[in-house]
Amino acid sequence: MTCDPLFLEFYGALLGDGWLSALSNEKKKLWWVGVSGHAKLDKSYLEYLAKNIKALFKKEVYFKFKKGTNGLEFILCHKALLLFLNRELGFPIGLKSDLKIADGIAADWEKLKPVIRGIFDTDGCFYLDKTPVGRPYPCLSITMKAPVLLGQIKEQLVNHGFKCCITGIKLLLKGSIQINKWMVEIGSNNPKHKKKYELWKSSCGATWIAQQHPKLKAEGSNPSRSV
Repeated sequence: MTCDPLFLEFYGALLGDGWLSALSNEKKKLWWVGVSGHAKLDKSYLEYLAKNIKALFKKEVYFKFKKGTNGLEFILCHKALLLFLNRELGFPIGLKSDLKIADGIAADWEKLKPVIRGIFDTDGCFYLDKTPVGRPYPCLSITMKAPVLLGQIKEQLVNHGFKCCITGIKLLLKGSIQINKWMVEIGSNNPKHKKKYELWKSSCGATWIAQQHPKLKAEGSNPSRSV
């Protein structure tokens, strides 16, 4: 599984907004793998993940709205997957603490890229800041209370030509060069991120992209495997 880009992207999404749960009731033990998001903003992305899960594991997920909130989550019942994530990749059951990417994946750039994409699509943000002269300035960030994990990502990004920094609980990239390099090499499959990026690209970023990044297609790079 750790060689499949779809699984690695799902693993990244789990590191971002996912969870594992092993609960017991009077009748049986429940082995749950879940991912949460915003009911409106992340619905399409969660559906995308659900489609990939069906392709990977031949199983359907159960969608659940969180009462009294804007939250939506899906739940997958899969004991073998949960145990693999926990025992082989070190993903915690229950409270997520001391998160890190499994060493064998973190050290392999080709494996790590889809993991980073999954993390960005769940715990990341694309936004426009302003320069002192008022020009929109593109920024990309991942915000997580996981210093080891952020350090793993930063190390590999720097090793592969990115310029980034960690400020508190945030990994940050700034400027057109870095944002477009990210979209070419790592990309995003969350429609809310892609829409923001495309809006920027079609306006103030269009001229720069045409001059500096001819490899970037009209719809952006999508390094993931199609399903």
